[in-house]
Amino acid sequence: VQRALLRGLSAIYDGENAWVERLVEFSGDEDLDLANMAIDELARLGRTNMLELFVERLGSDSWSTRLASLRALEGIRSPEVLAPIVGQMQSESGRMLREFSEVLFRLTGQPFGRRADTWARWLKDSEGDVSVLSERELEALIEELAEREARRTSRADLEVDVPDFFGVSVDSSSVLFIIDVSGSMSDPLRATHEGVPGRARIDVAKEELARAVRGLEEDARINLYA
Repeated sequence: VQRALLRGLSAIYDGENAWVERLVEFSGDEDLDLANMAIDELARLGRTNMLELFVERLGSDSWSTRLASLRALEGIRSPEVLAPIVGQMQSESGRMLREFSEVLFRLTGQPFGRRADTWARWLKDSEGDVSVLSERELEALIEELAEREARRTSRADLEVDVPDFFGVSVDSSSVLFIIDVSGSMSDPLRATHEGVPGRARIDVAKEELARAVRGLEEDARINLYA
């Protein structure tokens, strides 16, 4: 509802300076939902003078505010945003490290993944002579990478550096697993061989859960909700 109200007020005030100033005020509110929505709205309005604000919010103690600011900086699509993003990336881990790496890829097309130190060295070695991909260039690069991935014939070629749960990457160091324990979980899955009964769904879920947990970092925080 708050987001709809912000959108509605933006439509009414149509980018008036007083309304933009109010959004800037909201972006520092103690209510993180309101603060993050204000950052989203400022980014959507496309004001070019918001770079400093987004960079400041990128250093927030709240991961959700950092994420909103990261996406706002991505929307600016300027080489100016690279240094603050790479700088903050050095302090990130887990899911947020992945978010930073993906934004940097979409901006530059560089293949450094989650290696924050490599991003920092690349930016330093470039001495500021970097450019941001256009949306058309990014689409072409993604298509090229997808074709290259399709030609791989061995899983050994894949760079898997995070655990997964039924194929879903588990990037965070704070994870809640939700497992269905209703009666249907006792039903068997489709058999892999004729004459051999399929395994119970709950048994497969337990194995996937155990495998995913074993793959997490030692300091990861986990919980289970049945």
